Amino acid sequence: FLPYGNEFKTGGELMSDRQDVLFEIDTNSARVTFIQSGVWPEFMHENKSYDSDDFFIRFVERYVDRDDKDVVLHTLSIEEIQNASWESRPLISVEFRAFSPESGLYEWYLASIITPRIGKSYGSIQNIQREKEKQLSMLYRADHDTLTGLLNRTAFEQKLLSFLSKPETPGTFY
Repeated sequence: FLPYGNEFKTGGELMSDRQDVLFEIDTNSARVTFIQSGVWPEFMHENKSYDSDDFFIRFVERYVDRDDKDVVLHTLSIEEIQNASWESRPLISVEFRAFSPESGLYEWYLASIITPRIGKSYGSIQNIQREKEKQLSMLYRADHDTLTGLLNRTAFEQKLLSFLSKPETPGTFY
């Protein structure tokens, strides 16, 4: 992403999907400004600046699935973003499930932050629900028989070996 006024460019094209959240982080002042608020306009006000860590803590507590909260908080922390800049890591990202006010369901999202230099970083939060459903469907089909829905031979053998290689716990019966 390259900043372009109040929008972002990717390969010369302006991003126009209003579902995406676009933001800029000033890592020196630890402030985040939303350029586009996506599906959370009542929570993320465009062109308003927030304390970065405080804002993302509130966002995670309000919308992110409890199983994903810790990893999202770590990835979106100002400390992690500053470290990525200092260590010349150009991109940090995390996949997570969050509540979508539009669908009323938890859906998969991808938060990505580009850290081109110390001082300014740019990020997006994109809905990846369709892609995740395709990925999970392919993983299921790879491990299951299409006729019966049972594990196929390879997957069954892998699960059996994994089970048998675990140390026996006292009081456990097989």
